[in-house]
Amino acid sequence: MLKLRSDLFIAIEGIDGSGKTTATRNLVEALRKSGHEAIALNKRTPGVLDDYVTKHLSLLAEAIWTNSKNSPIHLLGERHWMHLHAAYLSALGKQIKEGQLVDKEGFVVVDGWVGKLTARMATGRVNSAEEIFSFFGSIVQPDVVIVLDVPPEVAEDRLAGDFTVGETRSLGAETSPGFVAYQSEVRAILLHLAESHGWLVYRHQGKSPAEVAQDLMDMLPAA
Repeated sequence: MLKLRSDLFIAIEGIDGSGKTTATRNLVEALRKSGHEAIALNKRTPGVLDDYVTKHLSLLAEAIWTNSKNSPIHLLGERHWMHLHAAYLSALGKQIKEGQLVDKEGFVVVDGWVGKLTARMATGRVNSAEEIFSFFGSIVQPDVVIVLDVPPEVAEDRLAGDFTVGETRSLGAETSPGFVAYQSEVRAILLHLAESHGWLVYRHQGKSPAEVAQDLMDMLPAA
């Protein structure tokens, strides 16, 4: 069995359609098969112990993740979305750090934290990526961040044209440059953040889900 830290908080980042959700789930399964306790944390319904916190997070989640694919999110402005996400992730990060999740033992692996969020907001050019990342600086940060680097054209094929408004334009923009053009910007900013902050970058085209999960597990720091 791999000798890894048993309490790592891991974020899998990447553009929309890069395979973050699948990689998160498969990494958790691989860790469990190797004898480790691990959970795939669903940010929208994380499962925390306290009922008050659960209700509070649910209300914030409802405001952040609307079901409508055509909501005029630009009307609220980029700063609104920055503060709303910060409020949610600040509360959730506190629960993770203090072991207040229902499944609280072992690794916590999450599909996205502040990486893609920062990159998407930075495309609006109201604030730079580093300014936005600093804004989120007080939030509990993952021990390990792995960026799945996938060409936007590949991601577009995976999503088969089923895009939300937030996947095709910045949160403050009224018009869309198209999925590939927008996600190319997001990708470039993500790779810049990875280089600046020591995040790991992984390119997994052509590999099976099992191979990807093993590769990701091999990238984790030893105890």
